[in-house]
Amino acid sequence: MNGCSSARRSKRALRAFASFDIFLRGLGVFVTDEALVLWLRPDDDGTLARLHRRLNTRFPDYVPAGRFAHVPHMTLAFFETEAALRAAEAALAEQVTPLRFRADTVSYVVLGDDGRWHERDRLPLG
Repeated sequence: MNGCSSARRSKRALRAFASFDIFLRGLGVFVTDEALVLWLRPDDDGTLARLHRRLNTRFPDYVPAGRFAHVPHMTLAFFETEAALRAAEAALAEQVTPLRFRADTVSYVVLGDDGRWHERDRLPLG
């Protein structure tokens, strides 16, 4: 599939989704052999899950293989030790206040050779 064709297909898949509000409230952690991550938990009306399902259905060949389920989140920090992660989690737990923002685009990101995610494209909702 070429880039122009996939961009057109992506835009068609996203037309059914209007922009929507997301609240980030509450902390979460990922503790794996590869990473120790502190993150904020999104709270929406289920649109994030519907978007994820729609794109996975439309582009099954591009669903990343992995042993972890899709977990919408906003990464706050990576840690060297689980003790440091847990200390930060405890310190921030009482201070987290909900953050609200409006989602009106979807970003296509790829994992680079540097181990970081890089935005390749941004498509409008609606």
